[in-house]
Amino acid sequence: MTSVAAQTRGQLLLVTRDGEAFQGEMKVQRSGAEVTTVQVKRVSHIHRAVTVTSDPKGRNFAIVQVRTSLSIFVPFLILLLHIIRQYEHLLLLYMKCIE
Repeated sequence: MTSVAAQTRGQLLLVTRDGEAFQGEMKVQRSGAEVTTVQVKRVSHIHRAVTVTSDPKGRNFAIVQVRTSLSIFVPFLILLLHIIRQYEHLLLLYMKCIE
């Protein structure tokens, strides 16, 4: 699955769920019916992309990547934070009940 992270005039910057980044060029052809084609090429040396952004003209862009050591622990940390928040909510509910 791919999501469009940044779009400028005729340019697309895409990030996949697998952490790859692609740069696409849109071309509109008007011969009878309007057809839009996108020519996509992979951005080299990007392996753990999270998001991408660009300036309004699309000349410069930046890609945020997850550090290698953190990419293993991120799902675990998200789960741990979720459990801690649930515990805090249950503790607050219990405190309100005993008042």
